Amino acid sequence: MILRKYGVAATVLFPLIARGLSDLKAGATFAAGDVKIIKDEGASANTTNLPTDEGNGWYSLVLTATEMQLARGALTVVDQSAPKIWEDQAFAVETYGNASAQHALDLGTIIENQVWDAGAAGHQDPNSIGHRIWQGIRAASAQAATATTITLDAAANSVDDFYKGALIVTKQSGATGSGQARLITAYNGTTKVATITPAWVTTPASTIGFVLFGVPDADAIADALLKRPLSSVEPTATFRTPYGAFAALVNRRRINAGNLEVFKTDDATVLGTLAVTTDAAQDPVKELDTV
Repeated sequence: MILRKYGVAATVLFPLIARGLSDLKAGATFAAGDVKIIKDEGASANTTNLPTDEGNGWYSLVLTATEMQLARGALTVVDQSAPKIWEDQAFAVETYGNASAQHALDLGTIIENQVWDAGAAGHQDPNSIGHRIWQGIRAASAQAATATTITLDAAANSVDDFYKGALIVTKQSGATGSGQARLITAYNGTTKVATITPAWVTTPASTIGFVLFGVPDADAIADALLKRPLSSVEPTATFRTPYGAFAALVNRRRINAGNLEVFKTDDATVLGTLAVTTDAAQDPVKELDTV
């Protein structure tokens, strides 16, 4: 069975066997009526074209676009002369890529969409083949790239090392550096810069499309949950989360230029600052270091 696209002219190949022998028949010539086609169990008709000898007992036949407007086709190659010089040959053709074809799915479109393109509107469609093949934990366009880093999109997670351990794949047809896969070894949630290993063979284009595969680090997931805002009571966003509130209670703190500075667990990096007040009833969190 030969598979070809519906309504598109196609060339098919077939062999011929010498009459009464098991050898391939080379140098056969054809006359009108030797080759017939039946479209969708309809009437038999001569093909528009006759086969061409390709050598070594193989022949090619060009079926026109009109002849390819079928779901199922039956082709016969029968010598009308006497005596016959080749054994009767028959083969089937099926089509794809049209509602009237035997197979409606367009195989050509699937192959095209396997190259995920962040800039192509159709590839962002969750029902598209391209989206399903390349669907990962995140898909977007980068902001910048160096030999050993790539800056993810501005909306990427803000938790440090959230994407550590994930696989990043650059995929955007026609873009410099497309088609590379690297392991993320570090991630800065503030700058969105992911450090990769090994270095890129070709530094990707600054806005290249990318897909992240893998499960984010478990500790990073926990951090993300703890750093999710719970309320808008505290005007400083850092301390609206369980993480920030806990840090304000147990981490290193100091008064600096009239502000309360709360440090991260490294005791060196400032997590956030709060204006000092003596009004405990108004905002008890701000009283932490005033006693």
